Amino acid sequence: MYIKDGSNESYMASDVNSEIYSVANRMVNLSKTEKELAEEAMEHPSLANSYVSGKKLYMWGWLGNKVPNQKWSSQELKSSIVNKLEQIPEDCKVEFCCGWHDCEICNKNTGFNGSIYISYKKKAYCCPNGVEHYIKDHDYCPPKIVIEAILNGSPMSGYDCTMAFIKEHKRKINKQYRILDKERVEREENRKMRDIRMKRVEDSRTPEQKSVLDRWKKDTLDLI
Repeated sequence: MYIKDGSNESYMASDVNSEIYSVANRMVNLSKTEKELAEEAMEHPSLANSYVSGKKLYMWGWLGNKVPNQKWSSQELKSSIVNKLEQIPEDCKVEFCCGWHDCEICNKNTGFNGSIYISYKKKAYCCPNGVEHYIKDHDYCPPKIVIEAILNGSPMSGYDCTMAFIKEHKRKINKQYRILDKERVEREENRKMRDIRMKRVEDSRTPEQKSVLDRWKKDTLDLI
């Protein structure tokens, strides 16, 4: 998959609304706090909500089948970047649900899976997990701002990504939360009213009717 270096359009942009719904739904129906959701994503990075958009995102390393014609200023710098990327902790590799990807340049079975987000100067620099393969084997040289981010920025864990997502989409999440919470309250009220009606029906039955119903239940269970 090819995405031009420097693009600020998330390749997952169409899923943002579903992620907003997912966060609000888990907060309402599982009684999860924002912090608890982020802590789950820390333990299970595939749960991380890491879709950021607009000027806060910088995509890089999604090369497709070609490498940009940009040369390294020194092999020492190249080695430093590779080392930095290889040392990124496992809990900072997220979005494993996006599927597997092999190198389209050499067709090696690289098995790339997931993404890496690096936070630097109020932006998230997003690349595919395994991007160091392009640097080592195909001499890919990222843009200068990306090199600066790798050297000086901080990899984002599942916790960081989820908290950043919640912060960026706070207003929409709160709106969805109110809608889902209202639906939850209505369901609970309907259940209570149903239970009240059922109790009234039960209380109105004569002893003979209750006896017949009990025998019917017993016979039905015996058949099962």
